[in-house]
Amino acid sequence: MARFGSSQGVSRPTGLCAATGEEIPHASPAIAALCERDEDEGFDRYDYSIEAWERGERPKRLFSHWRYITPQEGKKPDIVIDEAVIVDLFERLEGDDRPQRIAFRYIIALVLLRKRKLKLVGREDVDDGEIWLLRWSGTDSEVARVHNPGIKEDEIHGLSDQLSDLLQGDMCSILAISACAPRGDPKSRQQKFTPAEIHEQQTERTKQFNTLVGRGIIEFHWSDEDGKHRAQGDFDFWKFENEISLRVSKGGEPLMWIGCDETNHWMFDMLGDETTLTINQEDIIFSDALDMLVLLGLAPLPSGTTSIDQGVVTVQTNKGVWVATFDPSTNRPLEIAIQSDTHHALALHRSGIKVELPQKNRLVWPVTGKLIDIESTKSNARVKIDFAWLSIDTSDQPMNRVFDLDFLRRAIKPTVVKGIIQ
Repeated sequence: MARFGSSQGVSRPTGLCAATGEEIPHASPAIAALCERDEDEGFDRYDYSIEAWERGERPKRLFSHWRYITPQEGKKPDIVIDEAVIVDLFERLEGDDRPQRIAFRYIIALVLLRKRKLKLVGREDVDDGEIWLLRWSGTDSEVARVHNPGIKEDEIHGLSDQLSDLLQGDMCSILAISACAPRGDPKSRQQKFTPAEIHEQQTERTKQFNTLVGRGIIEFHWSDEDGKHRAQGDFDFWKFENEISLRVSKGGEPLMWIGCDETNHWMFDMLGDETTLTINQEDIIFSDALDMLVLLGLAPLPSGTTSIDQGVVTVQTNKGVWVATFDPSTNRPLEIAIQSDTHHALALHRSGIKVELPQKNRLVWPVTGKLIDIESTKSNARVKIDFAWLSIDTSDQPMNRVFDLDFLRRAIKPTVVKGIIQ
């Protein structure tokens, strides 16, 4: 039995006016009314013509309502759901401790994160899951607490379907976050794959990641000649081929901006009184873009002599030795490590996230790391990354600027510059 109800937990729109029983004309304004049930945690949706609603017709146990336009004849309903409706439901479900309502609110929070209406500012572990601390983007509003009771990926699908029925839209089409987690012993199940099959799986999973945009929260610790440093905040992430650009900010104010490609790497440090640009510093975790992309699970393991022992994949390359394990159900990384003569690094991928592929069904979206812990001997760095969403759709992103060091240098105006471009 599902923890959070089933598709029978909601009723779908019928296209008929609940007051008169008559069909609501196509391409006409109407009112959708969401009502609570007495017997369970589910909802019923009723639709009203504008005329009936303005006469004062109302259902019992009214929870929320919104105005919409009925679809044109012969066409499917518009999948774009009014943001005001989603926000209203999110706020009305606050404080409701019934399991299905908690789960609904969590799913709605994922949608609002994906649409950049909310931003994740922290997390708290609790006995029955975790609490997400969220704030409305661009405001200093009070933090909203959202309970994630450990929802699994199949449960996200079921809950999204239920909300889709209520809202007459496709929630799955705008969800880019999943709470999937590996089950069972991945090492024992992975043993059946050959090195060639592992390489093919990882190439297939990552080949669509040529361009990426993402958001989340990050905590970054490192050391240098000036001592120990720490940065924590929201981050924006961009990838183009083998280039990375990552901006860390807090309260809308930038703290750091890091970038790297196959030749150069750079970091704007805006934490102190002066803004410092460091270029091609040798001992820094982001000094090798290809290594970083592999550790993040956004590029396959490099080519080399590959072996598999009890599910552990080892690749000998001319740069060092890579060791990794993968979840055989999604092929996403679980652990990735590199050891060379100069440094070693380890990335633990504690949970997974689906990468949005526009125009494709969410069921075929590839999975990569969501919550990632990285430790490196370079600068004694420790990085905690929590992606809120990832997408290959960069059409509305300033991709021609976020990788352009000359442009960023003119925009940020560092007061101290160390190093030179190769």
